[in-house]
Amino acid sequence: MKLADRPLIYEINTALFLANLSHKYQRSVELGSVPDDEWDRIAQHRPQVVWLMGVWRRSQIGRELAKTHIEEYRQTLPDINSEDIIGSAYSIAEYAVEPAYGGEAGLAIARMALAERGIGLILDFVPNHTGLDHHWLDDQTENYVQGKQADIEAKPTWFFEHNQLIFARGRDPNFEPWSDVAQLNPFSERYRLATTETISRIADLSDGVRCDMAMLMMNSVFAKTWGEHAGSIPESEFWTGVISSVKNKNQDFTFIAEAYWGYQQALLDQGFDYCYDKTFLDLIIDGSAAKLTRYLKQNVSIQRQSVVFLENHDEPRIAGHIQRTIYKPSAVFFYFFEGARMVLDGQYDGFRVRLPVQLSRGPEETSDPELMGFYQELESVRSGFGFVGASWELLEPRSVHLGRSSQQVAAYSWQTQDELLLVAANLSERDAEALINLPSDYQEPQNLLSSTDANYQLENGQIKLSLPKSGYAVIKFLKK
Repeated sequence: MKLADRPLIYEINTALFLANLSHKYQRSVELGSVPDDEWDRIAQHRPQVVWLMGVWRRSQIGRELAKTHIEEYRQTLPDINSEDIIGSAYSIAEYAVEPAYGGEAGLAIARMALAERGIGLILDFVPNHTGLDHHWLDDQTENYVQGKQADIEAKPTWFFEHNQLIFARGRDPNFEPWSDVAQLNPFSERYRLATTETISRIADLSDGVRCDMAMLMMNSVFAKTWGEHAGSIPESEFWTGVISSVKNKNQDFTFIAEAYWGYQQALLDQGFDYCYDKTFLDLIIDGSAAKLTRYLKQNVSIQRQSVVFLENHDEPRIAGHIQRTIYKPSAVFFYFFEGARMVLDGQYDGFRVRLPVQLSRGPEETSDPELMGFYQELESVRSGFGFVGASWELLEPRSVHLGRSSQQVAAYSWQTQDELLLVAANLSERDAEALINLPSDYQEPQNLLSSTDANYQLENGQIKLSLPKSGYAVIKFLKK
């Protein structure tokens, strides 16, 4: 199934999803036995793709290590017990669907249920590391970064011994190594082949893959992270060969990169279809429309291939992290944005607790009816506009009084042959006014969605917006 252009990606924490359904229906629910009503609940939000996060068999060594952090997890789940701790979804023992979730047979049924609703499926791939009990540590040791006895003596938290060999623990160059994973080596030709084989198998089970921390595999990043332990730098980039090999067999398979540090363009050049844009979220939270507009203008060429989000399993729940006054304008600016948009199951409900990926159960939360109704409004407006074939344009609102860039209002437009959709949001904590230039051949503005007290005046191809604190407006114009 080829994913739709500019998809809405709906992330589901698989372990939590199935545990909640098992509790709700008072029976064991696996991927193959999810009630139709639950898939319908997800489908009503009109996602083009579901990301089932964490379906692979987790490391049991990682689970035991995670149990040592039970007091830390108690801050999230006060009544936690050891059975709630299942180990990290990113400490993988094997790329096989967890039997407790229904195995590959159950995943196939879930995929079919989604496809019947016009929804694709993506799964995870973790290129940087495996769990400490992955079979490659026994039969494909050349896939890993290895060291010597002197390394483990000098940095015992960086290396470990297995079968009389010294292996490195997985790490991000900005932090100490993770204790529950072993570091893979993208400079190894054998590991490049193993990656291609693994993702090709994932392609048989899904429509796309989300590649965890993809930039860590880039030649320049990995060489800086591991130095001489990495070996000689290959002539080609890791992802270029892997992606081209997989797509030679399945050209419609979609690659999504989780990436940070400004490497989006480089990863797109190496073959990724979409790439995370975490800076979008950071600047939304910062509340500076001017900074956000400048950033987007600098990166406008890649917006169509960006994945923007207000939350995911790695980030705090936005409802509990952002001022309530700017939640709605932030959500409006996000919801109609260019490129792929990603939401986390529970976001529409206004859930506020971020669950660590080592847990299968979270605290009970009550849905926020106001936010649920608000997102329904957003989807109703979005579904009523013909985005297929529409062109997106970042706008630069100006201050009404000084003629400078607006520091408070961010805006963009969607344009078809007959209509123009203007989306504007006040991301600040103060009332705001802004001037925005529009094509002169559009008229008859229709307010589709706006905050209380928001208003506008149209004159000579220019619109003057008055947006109160927490204000936003979505306005449609018809061509003359």
